[in-house]
Amino acid sequence: AQQEAVELAEELGFSVRDLTPELGEKFGHELGEGVLVDGVQPFSAAAQAEIQPGHLILSVDREPVTTVAEFSEALAQAAERGRVLLRVKSRRYSWYALLRFE
Repeated sequence: AQQEAVELAEELGFSVRDLTPELGEKFGHELGEGVLVDGVQPFSAAAQAEIQPGHLILSVDREPVTTVAEFSEALAQAAERGRVLLRVKSRRYSWYALLRFE
């Protein structure tokens, strides 16, 4: 299931990893707040939604996610609907981004 979710996230144009204390400090996030975006493909759905490396994904379809495993499970369910609503957080702001699967 996790491999499937990695591919689903790649289809949307980004990858995530678990937030560690060091990465939380570097990007200004609290541990347990979400999963860290660690890569974004140019011109992808994620890039168009202004998601960038260092941002956090707080929730998937309004379900909080704090680990890559939780993110993976929620993303797989969202893929069945053909779209996903992500709550994204930068250092200063948070917003919702609606992304569609190709």
